[in-house]
Amino acid sequence: MIPRLFTISSLLINIIGVAASAQDTDRQMAFLMAVSGTCAKLVIDGEAMPCDGNLFNTDYDDGRIGFAFMAEGPGGKIITFSGQGQEQQSPSANVRIQPIDGVVLAGGIQLVEGECLFENPYAGPARIECAARSSSGLQYVGRFLTDGEEPVMIELGDQD
Repeated sequence: MIPRLFTISSLLINIIGVAASAQDTDRQMAFLMAVSGTCAKLVIDGEAMPCDGNLFNTDYDDGRIGFAFMAEGPGGKIITFSGQGQEQQSPSANVRIQPIDGVVLAGGIQLVEGECLFENPYAGPARIECAARSSSGLQYVGRFLTDGEEPVMIELGDQD
C-alpha cells in the first residue's frame, strides 16, 4: 500500500499542476479517486503509447470531472478526459456515460467531442473507456480495467 500511496501522491502533484495551469484558477479539485489495474490502450494526439496501471478520477467544486490516464515511463504524458458531471447519463445501475468536451494535456486544453463510459469500481473490476476527437481530427483514447480493489479516495479543497 505504501508504494501505491507514494505513486498516487506524486502523480496527484502532476495532475493538479497540469489542471491548474490549463483551467480556470478559481476551480478547486474537491475529490480525487485512484484505481489500479490494466491500461489496455492509450492514444494521445493520434499516437498510441504504452500506459500506466493507475487511473485517476478528478471531481471539481464546479461539477467538472475528469479521467486521468498516464503514459508509462519517466516523463510520461498525462491526459485528462474532462466534462461537466451534470451531463452524465445512467443507462444502467452500475454504468455511467460522461460526455467529454475537452482533454487536458501539459500544453493546455484541447476542445474535443467524445465520451467516457465507466462502471462502478466498488462492484468489482470496472471498465473506464474514453474516446474523443478534436475538430482537426486528432484522436484521444483511453481504455482501462480496474483490478477490483477498492479505490483510494482523497478529499481535497477547503477543509475549514
